[in-house]
Amino acid sequence: SVSSFTEKIHVSRQDSIPILIAGLLLTMSLCAISPVVFDSFDTLVSKLLMPLGGLVMTIFVGWFCPRQNTEDELRKHSRLQAHWAYSVYFILIRYIIPIAIIIIFLNGLGIL
Repeated sequence: SVSSFTEKIHVSRQDSIPILIAGLLLTMSLCAISPVVFDSFDTLVSKLLMPLGGLVMTIFVGWFCPRQNTEDELRKHSRLQAHWAYSVYFILIRYIIPIAIIIIFLNGLGIL
């Protein structure tokens, strides 16, 4: 985070570290003083950001990554060499998993 902060804000590393530590301490203090702040962060991350991140990743891998790339990666890191295993994976990542994530997301928001 220090390197990305220095690149985006154009501050030296020595100047950026105290700024980041101050921001971290402020956030930790707010969470320690008021459980409402911590609960808000927890709710935001667990019910909104994580499901949306998972949904974006599955849509990207299922619909936009070249099929050969994902098949090569799965075969490289798996003992399954059968073509049917990748076909099952492909159906899951493209259709089933996004629907499941949407259901979890809507359930977390209290809509379902």
